[in-house]
Amino acid sequence: MNDTNETRLADRLHRELCALPDLKAPGTLAPRVLAALAARQSLAWYRKSWMNWPAGLRALFLVVSASLLGGMVFAGFQLPEFIELGGGFGNPLLEPINVLKPYLAGVASLLNTVMLVVKAIPPQFLWWLAATMGLAYALCVGLGTLGYRLAFNRI
Repeated sequence: MNDTNETRLADRLHRELCALPDLKAPGTLAPRVLAALAARQSLAWYRKSWMNWPAGLRALFLVVSASLLGGMVFAGFQLPEFIELGGGFGNPLLEPINVLKPYLAGVASLLNTVMLVVKAIPPQFLWWLAATMGLAYALCVGLGTLGYRLAFNRI
């Protein structure tokens, strides 16, 4: 199509759309919307999203979560010493862990290998890798945003 045809089509479409009568909302729409908003407002704080929790409870949740995570990491690092102090896997107190002995040995071997590899990598390479990953992430976000805006004509 050329520009004149597109302009005429746009003008005719605009006239036809302007000639349509306004649609009336049902009389029950406003009360239903207001009732839904009131029901959402009356929810207890723990039924709302985390950002609507009281600030003190959010801080407490973060402290407790970080403490639990730190405790699990600390316990993971202390597990080998605990097993050695308890007399190894032959100790009856550690009977439930005996089932996991092959898996724990494999995980320990894997972690030792990973630690050896990480120690052998120069720190400059790790910084370069972190910067490259950050740049790749930013590029993905940027290209995704551009693609979305192009797809939905929001540019």
